[in-house]
Amino acid sequence: MTSAPRHLPRFYGTPRAFTLIELLVVMCIILILVAITLPVINLVRSRMDSAQCLSQLRQIGTAMGAYMNDHEGYFPGPLSFEQTATYKPGQPGSLAALLESYLGTANSVAPDGTSRYSPVFVCPAAARKLKGPTQPSYIVSFLQSPESGQCVWGDVTQNQSPLRNSALANWSDASSGGAPLSLPETWAIQDGDQNYVAEVSMYKGPVNDLLPTQAHEDHWNDLFFDFHAASRSALINISSPTSPTPAGSGSSH
Repeated sequence: MTSAPRHLPRFYGTPRAFTLIELLVVMCIILILVAITLPVINLVRSRMDSAQCLSQLRQIGTAMGAYMNDHEGYFPGPLSFEQTATYKPGQPGSLAALLESYLGTANSVAPDGTSRYSPVFVCPAAARKLKGPTQPSYIVSFLQSPESGQCVWGDVTQNQSPLRNSALANWSDASSGGAPLSLPETWAIQDGDQNYVAEVSMYKGPVNDLLPTQAHEDHWNDLFFDFHAASRSALINISSPTSPTPAGSGSSH
């Protein structure tokens, strides 16, 4: 005679729900992990942005060098103070327009079918903070020659022609008491911001469209007049070039 099968309890095999305490513990662990990893992620992203920004400035420098080789050593210009990544072919004052064939952006047609967009002129860190590609990201250094009083790039508003690279010399750093600067120490293009240009007497372009603070938090990226790109954490307020010191005067810098 077989015995009747036993009936198992109804709750057997059903999953047990988490208690409120257990859920709170899991949520706390997740929040702690996020708090630990988020700064690391932001740091990695910031370094990647800065590296890409430096790469873009090097591309601009290479394009400028090629342009100058084709134009008897003259800088691209004349330029306007504000440089944007969106431009029209042949647009006066636009560095992106002058360098489009050297940067390979001639076929980068914007949605309107007329203007073009060169992403190399937008700092990737600033791109997330700016309203759009029409806003300025990189700014150009409007230094003047002591002999002619003209800007390096010329000035499209005053119909001034750009200078040759050989005409650049004798810059000084007003932020360090007038110490002399060589071309590798003198920035030509940088990722500007409102705080910086407020202390730089030579910048005369639009301010409200710039980022309020540094795109890279603790440094600026620059393209220098010898066409190398590097990061810089200290302020360089470049003053107008001084007259060369006569040879044999005994003066030393």
